[in-house]
Amino acid sequence: MAMIRTSLAGQAVEERLYGPGRHSGTRDDQAVIQAFARLYKAARKSGRIARATHIPRLTALYREQPDRVPLEVKRIADELVNKAMPETVRVLNERWSEVEAVASLLLKHTVVTPELLSSRIPCGRGK
Repeated sequence: MAMIRTSLAGQAVEERLYGPGRHSGTRDDQAVIQAFARLYKAARKSGRIARATHIPRLTALYREQPDRVPLEVKRIADELVNKAMPETVRVLNERWSEVEAVASLLLKHTVVTPELLSSRIPCGRGK
């Protein structure tokens, strides 16, 4: 579910800043979630864990040819999004000052290292 929440973070931030329904809906984020949903569906059907190595290939296919995403995969992706979004929003809201601090660092520095983060952002690990 962490990969789904990561893909939803951009949408959650845009909705926080600009209001619901204002997300640009990048194809990359949708394609990652749909690829994960496809593997989830395969694993449920076969009872075996699907190979994560398929995610980049499926993501590229679904990004470039969204009409090839099966309806059942779209449905599962929607379910996963509905399940993951509240937790994504909760974490972003709890850590909003840290999100803003990272954004500020990214505007000032080409590369943000762990050392730079830890020296500028007061946050505890595992929080």
